[in-house]
Amino acid sequence: MYNEKERLADLTLEDKNITAKIYIYILKDQTIDWDWFNIYKDIYNLTIAAEDIHIVQEAIDRGYKSFWSYPVYSYWELRSILRYGVSEVVIEAPLYFDLPKVKEICGDTEIRIVVNQCVNTILPLEHPECGTYVRPEDIDVYAQYVDHFEFISNSLEKERTLF
Repeated sequence: MYNEKERLADLTLEDKNITAKIYIYILKDQTIDWDWFNIYKDIYNLTIAAEDIHIVQEAIDRGYKSFWSYPVYSYWELRSILRYGVSEVVIEAPLYFDLPKVKEICGDTEIRIVVNQCVNTILPLEHPECGTYVRPEDIDVYAQYVDHFEFISNSLEKERTLF
């Protein structure tokens, strides 16, 4: 989270030949100190994930990898977000069910999915199996299309799920 950015200074790597990839999540309405990030630009491989598309665009304009932290659900949203020059895109159903086409449209832009959500809606569904739930034993099936598999839950639930 951006409000914990000072913790970057505490990170050290034993192997100086490794560049850590660090994601900074920026919530809406946060004022960004871009000069502060410039200190770490050459030390870490920073990627900015923001809720505000204008911050995503500013990060890209400043030379950072960046993406919109909200999922996209349709091809028009996917094409629109790709025009910004994002480094990654978060997809959700129904795009999730057409991964070969999504990968073709995204090209080199990395794809993220949330693997522990069967339903991402508050509305009752006729067929609730419509989200991006992925069984651990099926990760290899999706790996040819998806670059990042993430969990949405609190820390303890996430830890239990990983184990």
